[in-house]
Amino acid sequence: MKIVRRILLVIVIVFAVFSLLPFLIPLPPVGADASTLPQAADGSFVDVNGTDTFYIERGPADGPTMLLLHGFGGLTFSWRLNIDALAEAGYRVIAFDRPPYGLTEKRADMSLSRAAQTDFTVAFMDALDIDSAIMVGHSAGGTVIADMALRYPERVDALVFVAGAVGSMSGGPPFVGTLLSFPPITRWAQIIARLAVTPDFFGNTLRSAYGSPDFMTPEMAAGYATPLQVRDWDIGFVGILRDSGGNALDASGLSAVTVPTLLIWGENDTWVPLRVGENLHSSMTGSTLITYPNVGHLPQEENPAQFNADLIAFLAASN
Repeated sequence: MKIVRRILLVIVIVFAVFSLLPFLIPLPPVGADASTLPQAADGSFVDVNGTDTFYIERGPADGPTMLLLHGFGGLTFSWRLNIDALAEAGYRVIAFDRPPYGLTEKRADMSLSRAAQTDFTVAFMDALDIDSAIMVGHSAGGTVIADMALRYPERVDALVFVAGAVGSMSGGPPFVGTLLSFPPITRWAQIIARLAVTPDFFGNTLRSAYGSPDFMTPEMAAGYATPLQVRDWDIGFVGILRDSGGNALDASGLSAVTVPTLLIWGENDTWVPLRVGENLHSSMTGSTLITYPNVGHLPQEENPAQFNADLIAFLAASN
């Protein structure tokens, strides 16, 4: 019995140290107010359910509205080679930083699950008086627009999946959310994030997303690392990991969607393989699938001229 008591005592002590230690490690404020950063000059902020949300708007105010939703780790920077071309084609183009990415405010009390992201997108549209829009979603942004088509069909004029992470590709392990909801582990995750998530981390991680690892330049890596300059970026990083298990979507209902639907995929995509797009295409009657050889997970960046032309042509033919 003494041995059992000693073992239990050791376990209690270890647990207590594990739980208390992270709160003894100082975490000073990190990052700056997003509105003070140079990148903020390219767009505007709007309050969406209490969250300062960054967006870029181009094109005629009376043109058909097109909403661009970036993927995991992305931001408005992901659409830098597309916004102006699409606006010049007559569309009111709006790209926004989905929480907790980019310059949008990071909040510890905010749910970042797939359903919450979809509801937030609708609230963003309401804040800008957008009744409906052409929804363009890249990667995890594709999960959001798919969910919108199922839950808010009246807000969707057309769907454009760009390497869309739809179906089994769109969910994380459920236990992650449980672990990261425990305050000591949340604190440990923040500490580790501040140590491990650097501009080089972004560059090295994203390099594999492109069809060629040499495609990424230092300027591109710096653009994707912009969120690390924003206040409380570590809270946002931990939050999206915490809620990743709530992002899975039952895509079977998409077979009933009737709006014009375009799928654009890189044939060398290793993050969301082409088979995901082919399965989605076969399940959505009347959809169009366009693939690009020698292109990876970011066709809008790797082949922007063709991407812009194909998107504009598809929408023109759908009218």
